[in-house]
Order: sequence, then C-alpha cells, then structure tokens
Amino acid sequence: MKNLESLKELILEKVNLGEVLSDYGVDFVYSPDYTEETQLRCPFHGSDNKPSARYYRDTQSMFCWVCHKRWDVIGFIMEKEQFYYKNALLYIVNKYHLDTSLIPDDPEFKSGKKVTISEVNIELISAKEDIRRLRGKIEFARYNALCTAYYIIATKSSRGGDIQSDLQMLNNKLDTIQIG
Repeated sequence: MKNLESLKELILEKVNLGEVLSDYGVDFVYSPDYTEETQLRCPFHGSDNKPSARYYRDTQSMFCWVCHKRWDVIGFIMEKEQFYYKNALLYIVNKYHLDTSLIPDDPEFKSGKKVTISEVNIELISAKEDIRRLRGKIEFARYNALCTAYYIIATKSSRGGDIQSDLQMLNNKLDTIQIG
C-alpha cells in the first residue's frame, strides 16, 4: 500500500479541481480556465436561485457561502462519492490515471501479497458497479446483502485491512447470481 500522505500531495499537485468539477457536470458562470475565480451552483446543499459557491483557481479550492464549507479536490470527491479519505485517494488516483510508481510503500502496511492500489481500487469499483446493475433485477434481500458485504469490505479497505480474500468471495458470489 502506498503512503497516503504522499498520495495526497501527488493528487493536490496533479489534479485540477476545476476539471473535476466539470467532470461532475458543475456549471460555472465563467470558464475556470480563464478566470482566477468563478461562481457556480453548490453541488451539495440543493438548488440555488443564484450561484452561491466560488471556485478559486490559485488555491484549487471551492467555497460555498450558503453551506459555509470549503473543499479541495479530495474533500469534493469524499463528499460527492461518499468515500472515506483513503478510498477517495485511491479513487482519484485510478480515475485520473496518476503515476504512483515514485511514491514509496507505507512501511506500516504489512501484507503477505503485494497488491497495487489500482488493482484493489479497480476491483472495488468493479464490484460496486456490478452490484448497482443488479438493483431491481434480483430480490431486495439478496441485493441488500450484497450492498452490505460491499460496504463492509470498502470500510475494511479504508482502514488498511487486507481485503483480497473478502473481495474475491464477493466477486465469486456476483458471478453466480442469476438474473431473471
């Protein structure tokens, strides 16, 4: 497992919050590429009569004058995707294809098998998408059990636990479910 502080530094250096906001469909009053700051409708507190948030290009941050909250790219992803800190870092690394080869492994992380961040993250995201596709296609109790299993595994992962065997069991279960 990579050092989380080093991942955070890499993300804050390489990932542009304006691009992330655009990826999530946020409408800016002015293009964030051409202005130092611009207004936008807050993507969290609900509808605005007028744009209540500002994106600041120099600090790569966003502030909502109604919510009184400030976000950087990591905080935005955490809130938007409902991720814990570690999972948000892994998600951003994977989604924006950041090269983590120069980041050292965390010496506190001990595991028998070396697994890269993107391998774990891709498997988690894949399982989440597979579960979402089953919504309404299988009985609710089975769907609920799969969601619960996924969130237990994701929580364990966010705390640095070894999830490989748990994730493999969940993926095997997903492969055996018959839709119909």
